[in-house]
Amino acid sequence: MKRKVLGLILAGAAGAFALTGCAGGEQSVDEKTAALKPGTYTGQSSENDEEGGGYATVSLTIGENNAIEDVVFETFEKNGTSKYTEDYGKINGEVSNKSYYEKAQKAVEASKGYAKQYMETQSLTEVDAVSGATISYNQFVEAVQSALQKATQ
Repeated sequence: MKRKVLGLILAGAAGAFALTGCAGGEQSVDEKTAALKPGTYTGQSSENDEEGGGYATVSLTIGENNAIEDVVFETFEKNGTSKYTEDYGKINGEVSNKSYYEKAQKAVEASKGYAKQYMETQSLTEVDAVSGATISYNQFVEAVQSALQKATQ
């Protein structure tokens, strides 16, 4: 009886573990173990409805032996305007809320570090989220996974 219960528990745990790698219906790709084709691939995150919304893109260049050779990450507002400008966080072109503007600019600067970390570590799981830029972090991960999916096809 104990073996049967233990077997059911292990089977359930294995099933749950297998499902945790899925995002948006796609299987996660581990750049260290997956067979990636050299080339440049683009990925885009889904649109986020929090904090003004927007989405992110990544351009990922993969060399031989799955080496990540270049990563270009950028976040955009819903209308397609880049957030990587000094205007991000302004309202009608003005800094009407200094605290909001400073927070927006700090988030942009922090999110620029995600591509650098990924290049240095060569592993998406080793990129650390930065407080104040967690939405960008989630978008970065999603966009990289999208690009890696394309590199496996």
